[in-house]
Amino acid sequence: GREDARPAGSTGWVPAATEPSELQGANDASVGGGAAARGGAPRGERARPESPPAKAPARNSDNYELRAVYVEEAHEVLASIAPALERLGGAPADHEGMTSIPRAYHTLKGSGRLVGLDALGDMAAEIEKTMNVWLEGGRPATAALLEMIADASEALLAAAQTIESGRTPEAGEFADLVEQATALRNTLGEPQIEPAA
Repeated sequence: GREDARPAGSTGWVPAATEPSELQGANDASVGGGAAARGGAPRGERARPESPPAKAPARNSDNYELRAVYVEEAHEVLASIAPALERLGGAPADHEGMTSIPRAYHTLKGSGRLVGLDALGDMAAEIEKTMNVWLEGGRPATAALLEMIADASEALLAAAQTIESGRTPEAGEFADLVEQATALRNTLGEPQIEPAA
């Protein structure tokens, strides 16, 4: 075995490794090794509980992301409707203006229903339906029709802000606009044309 280092004239026993750092290291190794062997945490540290397994994203979380995309799309639609509305104000028979608006609301109808915004999808369907009736009859835009389009744009902007605040728009918020669109169709005395799905 290893001989002790015993200075002359000393009566006490001192181990060969007398440096404090060596002794501390030996103690730490002993403690740490024991804790590791037992599967616990080193002395002076609390055992950390294992993290629970990651959960799959909730549907609500997915919907939030999809609705954020819908809001972005709604702003793009509004940006496309504004010049069309302006053209129709000066040229009520402008064909490009009359056809671009129902196309825009057709897009909002489908995407709104896809992300669970049924009230918005239904409102968009009503606007599209009314515009299609007008196009089928080859009629120029009237003041009442332009008012409906402007009101729909305001409702869409308000709905986008509602979604951004974390709330889902409800059907009652578009009741007046839906009634307005229905009344316009009824004044034409034409059978209502169902828009393409």
